[in-house]
Amino acid sequence: MENFENVENNNLPKVKYEHYSREPICITDDEFAGSEFIRCGLEGCTFSELNLSTSIFQDSNMEKCEFARLSLSSVIFEQSNMECTAFSAVDLNYSTFDNVYMDHSTITNASFANVVLEYVNFESANISQVNMSNTSMDDVHLTGSTFDKCNVDNVKFKDCDFSNTIIESSNIDGLVINGVNIAELLANLT
Repeated sequence: MENFENVENNNLPKVKYEHYSREPICITDDEFAGSEFIRCGLEGCTFSELNLSTSIFQDSNMEKCEFARLSLSSVIFEQSNMECTAFSAVDLNYSTFDNVYMDHSTITNASFANVVLEYVNFESANISQVNMSNTSMDDVHLTGSTFDKCNVDNVKFKDCDFSNTIIESSNIDGLVINGVNIAELLANLT
Protein backbone atom coordinates (compact mmCIF):
# COMPACT_ATOMS: atom_id res chain seq x y z
CA MET A 1 0.00 0.00 0.00
CA GLU A 2 1.30 3.45 -0.94
CA ASN A 3 1.55 5.98 1.84
CA PHE A 4 2.11 9.68 1.31
CA GLU A 5 0.88 12.86 2.94
CA ASN A 6 0.83 15.39 0.07
CA VAL A 7 1.57 14.67 -3.52
CA GLU A 8 2.90 17.64 -5.43
CA ASN A 9 5.26 18.18 -8.34
CA ASN A 10 6.20 14.53 -8.66
CA ASN A 11 6.71 12.64 -11.89
CA LEU A 12 5.17 9.24 -11.11
CA PRO A 13 3.80 7.89 -14.39
CA LYS A 14 2.36 4.38 -14.51
CA VAL A 15 2.24 3.82 -10.77
CA LYS A 16 -0.03 1.07 -9.43
CA TYR A 17 -1.95 1.78 -6.22
CA GLU A 18 -3.73 -1.28 -4.85
CA HIS A 19 -5.84 -1.31 -1.69
CA TYR A 20 -4.82 2.31 -1.14
CA SER A 21 -6.92 4.13 1.45
CA ARG A 22 -6.35 7.59 2.79
CA GLU A 23 -8.10 10.48 4.42
CA PRO A 24 -9.11 13.01 1.75
CA ILE A 25 -6.08 14.58 0.15
CA CYS A 26 -5.42 16.99 -2.70
CA ILE A 27 -3.31 15.64 -5.55
CA THR A 28 -2.11 18.43 -7.83
CA ASP A 29 0.50 19.42 -10.43
CA ASP A 30 1.61 15.85 -11.12
CA GLU A 31 2.04 13.39 -13.93
CA PHE A 32 0.11 10.19 -13.26
CA ALA A 33 -0.62 9.12 -16.85
CA GLY A 34 -1.12 5.38 -17.11
CA SER A 35 -1.49 4.84 -13.35
CA GLU A 36 -3.73 2.14 -11.90
CA PHE A 37 -5.95 2.72 -8.87
CA ILE A 38 -7.31 -0.73 -7.89
CA ARG A 39 -9.57 -1.21 -4.84
CA CYS A 40 -8.64 2.22 -3.48
CA GLY A 41 -10.49 4.33 -0.93
CA LEU A 42 -10.24 7.77 -2.50
CA GLU A 43 -13.45 9.28 -1.14
CA GLY A 44 -13.32 13.05 -0.83
CA CYS A 45 -9.98 13.41 -2.67
CA THR A 46 -9.30 16.31 -5.03
CA PHE A 47 -7.41 15.75 -8.28
CA SER A 48 -6.46 18.99 -10.03
CA GLU A 49 -4.12 20.15 -12.78
CA LEU A 50 -2.94 16.61 -13.46
CA ASN A 51 -2.44 14.31 -16.38
CA LEU A 52 -4.28 11.08 -15.56
CA SER A 53 -4.71 10.02 -19.21
CA THR A 54 -4.89 6.27 -19.85
CA SER A 55 -5.21 5.55 -16.11
CA ILE A 56 -7.49 2.90 -14.62
CA PHE A 57 -9.77 3.35 -11.60
CA GLN A 58 -11.18 -0.08 -10.72
CA ASP A 59 -13.25 -1.32 -7.76
CA SER A 60 -12.58 1.96 -5.95
CA ASN A 61 -14.63 4.22 -3.71
CA MET A 62 -14.38 7.70 -5.21
CA GLU A 63 -17.45 9.20 -3.56
CA LYS A 64 -17.36 13.01 -3.37
CA CYS A 65 -14.10 13.27 -5.33
CA GLU A 66 -13.36 16.41 -7.30
CA PHE A 67 -11.61 16.36 -10.68
CA ALA A 68 -10.69 19.86 -11.89
CA ARG A 69 -8.62 21.26 -14.75
CA LEU A 70 -7.01 18.00 -15.83
CA SER A 71 -6.75 15.38 -18.54
CA LEU A 72 -8.67 12.16 -18.05
CA SER A 73 -8.67 11.15 -21.70
CA SER A 74 -8.85 7.41 -22.38
CA VAL A 75 -9.32 6.66 -18.67
CA ILE A 76 -11.24 3.57 -17.53
CA PHE A 77 -13.58 3.86 -14.55
CA GLU A 78 -14.81 0.37 -13.71
CA GLN A 79 -16.99 -1.03 -10.91
CA SER A 80 -16.54 2.06 -8.76
CA ASN A 81 -18.63 4.29 -6.53
CA MET A 82 -18.44 7.87 -7.82
CA GLU A 83 -21.57 9.26 -6.16
CA CYS A 84 -21.53 13.06 -5.73
CA THR A 85 -18.31 13.36 -7.75
CA ALA A 86 -17.61 16.66 -9.54
CA PHE A 87 -15.82 17.07 -12.87
CA SER A 88 -14.97 20.64 -13.90
CA ALA A 89 -12.92 21.77 -16.92
CA VAL A 90 -11.71 18.24 -17.68
CA ASP A 91 -10.91 16.27 -20.83
CA LEU A 92 -12.72 12.92 -20.60
CA ASN A 93 -12.60 12.15 -24.33
CA TYR A 94 -12.42 8.44 -25.23
CA SER A 95 -12.92 7.37 -21.61
CA THR A 96 -14.99 4.41 -20.44
CA PHE A 97 -17.40 4.21 -17.51
CA ASP A 98 -18.42 0.59 -16.88
CA ASN A 99 -20.69 -0.44 -14.00
CA VAL A 100 -20.21 2.86 -12.17
CA TYR A 101 -22.49 4.54 -9.65
CA MET A 102 -22.50 8.33 -10.36
CA ASP A 103 -25.77 9.58 -8.85
CA HIS A 104 -25.84 13.26 -7.85
CA SER A 105 -22.58 13.92 -9.76
CA THR A 106 -21.77 17.10 -11.66
CA ILE A 107 -19.97 17.57 -14.97
CA THR A 108 -19.35 21.18 -16.00
CA ASN A 109 -17.45 22.76 -18.88
CA ALA A 110 -15.97 19.45 -20.01
CA SER A 111 -15.15 17.49 -23.11
CA PHE A 112 -16.92 14.13 -22.91
CA ALA A 113 -16.75 13.11 -26.59
CA ASN A 114 -16.42 9.51 -27.78
CA VAL A 115 -17.08 8.22 -24.26
CA VAL A 116 -18.60 4.80 -23.54
CA LEU A 117 -21.02 4.48 -20.61
CA GLU A 118 -22.33 1.00 -19.81
CA TYR A 119 -24.43 0.05 -16.78
CA VAL A 120 -24.08 3.48 -15.19
CA ASN A 121 -26.37 4.99 -12.56
CA PHE A 122 -26.30 8.68 -13.42
CA GLU A 123 -29.48 9.78 -11.65
CA SER A 124 -30.06 13.34 -10.44
CA ALA A 125 -26.84 14.42 -12.12
CA ASN A 126 -26.17 17.93 -13.42
CA ILE A 127 -24.39 18.16 -16.77
CA SER A 128 -23.71 21.66 -18.08
CA GLN A 129 -21.71 22.98 -21.04
CA VAL A 130 -20.42 19.54 -21.98
CA ASN A 131 -19.50 18.24 -25.42
CA MET A 132 -20.87 14.68 -25.44
CA SER A 133 -20.70 14.11 -29.21
CA ASN A 134 -20.25 10.53 -30.42
CA THR A 135 -20.84 9.14 -26.93
CA SER A 136 -22.49 5.75 -26.42
CA MET A 137 -24.81 5.12 -23.47
CA ASP A 138 -26.00 1.56 -22.86
CA ASP A 139 -28.22 0.80 -19.85
CA VAL A 140 -27.64 4.22 -18.30
CA HIS A 141 -30.11 5.51 -15.70
CA LEU A 142 -30.64 9.27 -16.11
CA THR A 143 -33.77 9.80 -13.99
CA GLY A 144 -33.87 13.35 -12.65
CA SER A 145 -30.68 14.41 -14.45
CA THR A 146 -30.34 17.83 -16.07
CA PHE A 147 -28.48 18.55 -19.31
CA ASP A 148 -27.91 22.27 -19.95
CA LYS A 149 -26.16 23.66 -23.03
CA CYS A 150 -24.72 20.27 -23.98
CA ASN A 151 -23.73 18.97 -27.41
CA VAL A 152 -25.26 15.51 -27.78
CA ASP A 153 -24.68 15.28 -31.54
CA ASN A 154 -24.46 11.69 -32.75
CA VAL A 155 -24.96 10.23 -29.26
CA LYS A 156 -26.34 6.69 -29.09
CA PHE A 157 -28.71 5.84 -26.23
CA LYS A 158 -29.59 2.14 -25.82
CA ASP A 159 -31.75 0.61 -23.07
CA CYS A 160 -31.91 3.94 -21.22
CA ASP A 161 -34.78 5.21 -19.10
CA PHE A 162 -36.13 8.58 -20.28
CA SER A 163 -39.21 8.63 -18.05
CA ASN A 164 -40.47 12.18 -17.45
CA THR A 165 -37.82 13.64 -19.77
CA ILE A 166 -38.33 17.22 -20.94
CA ILE A 167 -36.51 18.64 -23.97
CA GLU A 168 -36.77 22.42 -24.33
CA SER A 169 -35.23 25.01 -26.66
CA SER A 170 -33.15 22.33 -28.38
CA ASN A 171 -32.25 21.41 -31.95
CA ILE A 172 -33.84 18.01 -32.66
CA ASP A 173 -32.88 17.71 -36.35
CA GLY A 174 -32.01 14.07 -36.98
CA LEU A 175 -33.28 12.91 -33.55
CA VAL A 176 -34.54 9.34 -33.99
CA ILE A 177 -36.34 7.37 -31.26
CA ASN A 178 -37.12 3.72 -31.97
CA GLY A 179 -36.78 4.31 -35.71
CA VAL A 180 -39.02 7.41 -35.78
CA ASN A 181 -37.57 10.76 -36.88
CA ILE A 182 -38.94 13.10 -34.22
CA ALA A 183 -38.54 16.37 -36.18
CA GLU A 184 -40.54 14.87 -39.06
CA LEU A 185 -43.16 13.50 -36.65
CA LEU A 186 -43.63 16.89 -34.99
CA ALA A 187 -43.76 18.68 -38.36
CA ASN A 188 -46.55 16.32 -39.48
CA LEU A 189 -48.55 17.06 -36.32
CA THR A 190 -48.74 20.80 -37.00
